[in-house]
Amino acid sequence: MSNKLKYFFSEYDSLTTSSIKFEKNSIFVAYPGENNDGRDFIPQAIQNGASAILYDSIDYEWNNEWKIPHLALKNLGQNLSIIASDFYNDPSKKIDVIGVTGTNGKTSCSYWLTNCLNILKSKSGFVGTMGYGNLSKLTPLSNTTPSAIHCQQIISELSSKAFKNIVMEISSHGIEQGRVSAIDFNIKLFTNLTRDHLDYHETIEKYEEVKTSFMLQSKKSVVVVNVDDKVGQNIYSKTVEQSQKFSYAIDNDANVRAVNIKYLRDSTEFDLLYNNETSVVSAPIIGKFNIYNILGVIGCLISMGYKVNKIIGSLQFLESVPGRLEFINKSSTTPIVIDYAHTPDALKSALLSLKKLNPNRIILVFGCGGNRDIGKREDMANVANKLADFVVVTSDNPRNEEPIKIIEDISRHLEIEYVNIEDRDEAIKCAISQAKSNDFILIAGKGHEEYQEIMGQKIKFSDKKVAQKHLSKVLGGRN
Repeated sequence: MSNKLKYFFSEYDSLTTSSIKFEKNSIFVAYPGENNDGRDFIPQAIQNGASAILYDSIDYEWNNEWKIPHLALKNLGQNLSIIASDFYNDPSKKIDVIGVTGTNGKTSCSYWLTNCLNILKSKSGFVGTMGYGNLSKLTPLSNTTPSAIHCQQIISELSSKAFKNIVMEISSHGIEQGRVSAIDFNIKLFTNLTRDHLDYHETIEKYEEVKTSFMLQSKKSVVVVNVDDKVGQNIYSKTVEQSQKFSYAIDNDANVRAVNIKYLRDSTEFDLLYNNETSVVSAPIIGKFNIYNILGVIGCLISMGYKVNKIIGSLQFLESVPGRLEFINKSSTTPIVIDYAHTPDALKSALLSLKKLNPNRIILVFGCGGNRDIGKREDMANVANKLADFVVVTSDNPRNEEPIKIIEDISRHLEIEYVNIEDRDEAIKCAISQAKSNDFILIAGKGHEEYQEIMGQKIKFSDKKVAQKHLSKVLGGRN
């Protein structure tokens, strides 16, 4: 940090990019963004109580009528993570930070790793899709990976509250936009890479490049990698220092491996191979993809120095991840499952997991997000063709697209019995009414979310609550 910037910061207590509400002694940070230019909101920020302005100087002239302390910097947006880290006194150097990235499994891995660390008496915080803080009481977030400023604020806040570890979900957007570039990660976990976010990254190659760059950008971090995944294999091979990489797998040789897998109704058992020794693992999870998630957690914990027997003991007490293969009536003869699956691979994994429980039929309720990768719509329909028996195609988060167009983009590729119902509440009701004994209902796409994004608004909506509302009426309490 330059002396000039250090002196400027010394007078203030916080940074913010919001021009609406300010804490005492807060600096408004203004720079050109993806959708708008924060500098356009400087007058509003001054009016609303900003104490000072930090702004990007490129192609911008300060208005001398604004009588407020200010400082200009070039390329402010690109350097914001470093600047924010400096402002909050490098908080990631004071606490162990684990970053979890990949297409699928980020939330489950992060949640369960946080869960295990707390069981092992190491106070740990969570940062991700469901919010941040204690798992028991998470503060909501608008993005999986918060802004560069908010990341540093959260790390600073949690470190000041005696947390020993922070487990963070790291999105490709967060990497690409430099939100986490100044965070010192002790461990980085890579789950897998499949098609997603091509509306943003344009090609799968660019998407892969972003994820790979994050995993390889620091020589200090230990990388924990799924080597059953081709991108994971590439990351592992490019990590030179043997002491700084740890592999996990089911099908390939790895540092830890799951074999002799037994899939049960509400749990999974397998033999864990590590250091030429075999240990029996039992965890309250279902599905092959969740075995990968558990192996990733185990890999991180071993890398942190925990003994295998202690790790295995903690796995028995795992809490279910909200909205991830969450059974809302497990004891019923017609189970209803809520899952966040919104990519073809995630939907495939969820359906395969339910198939292993030998249902009579699987009734699938799903849609696709609007203003996102259109190619996923056909791919997800093809997954449904292979693994579901009856489909209710409905609205997901249509955003600024017409819901019926998205629905038709999906259903034109369906080859099995289906019905289109735009209203998601009615779609869930229809699925439940169609169900017979030992039919499974999978409601996919939204998971834990409590809203739908429609025409710029977040409309209150919960798959879980809606399903529970219709359950007793339609099924008549059948168990």
